[in-house]
Amino acid sequence: MIVLDAAALVDAVLDQPTAAWVLDEIAEQEVCAPAHQPAEVLSALARLVRAAQIDLESARDALDEAVALPQRFVTPTTGHLRLAFTLRERMRVVDGLYVALAGELHCALVTTDRRLAIADAPCEIRIPPAQPGHPTGVPVPVPRPADS
Repeated sequence: MIVLDAAALVDAVLDQPTAAWVLDEIAEQEVCAPAHQPAEVLSALARLVRAAQIDLESARDALDEAVALPQRFVTPTTGHLRLAFTLRERMRVVDGLYVALAGELHCALVTTDRRLAIADAPCEIRIPPAQPGHPTGVPVPVPRPADS
């Protein structure tokens, strides 16, 4: 079982440099995510269209691909919300919901958001290896959904 965050899913459906890594991480795994994940993906794609980084057709195709991924969406519980709020100084509260779910399910959180790797999260965080020439990670960062 794996918890997949919106950053990794957006990178995968837009065929970013980390796409193959994300797809390898979720292959043959039950994929779970907090129920808000599709909204975060939608927000990121809309932001990329507004910034003219992708065209409308690419965004629609990416959204269709993201929605087609078999996942189990979990409605955040009071416990998830409380833990996410507790983690607010270390990460975005919506990222805390992914962390809370991964902790509850005793599985890893797959992300391409390197900020989570240094956030001292109370669960396993899997991030892609640094790419040659880009020691801090992904050479073409995709904007992340804004914090609520």
